[in-house]
Amino acid sequence: MAASKLVLEVRISWWLRWYIYGVIITARLTGLDPNWTKVKAMIDRGVKVGRTKAKPSDKHHPGA
Repeated sequence: MAASKLVLEVRISWWLRWYIYGVIITARLTGLDPNWTKVKAMIDRGVKVGRTKAKPSDKHHPGA
């Protein structure tokens, strides 16, 4: 059986970290829980996952 290679590219928007910090600070200051549905929606907007083409040769691959 031939081995196939899958390469995923994960991109995180520059603003996502600041948004999460803001949610945490606001929750701690107010003592309230965030609306997790809205937080998840923002995280989904800020994180992009996609496939990329595998490089023809990978010297770090143990089977090469």
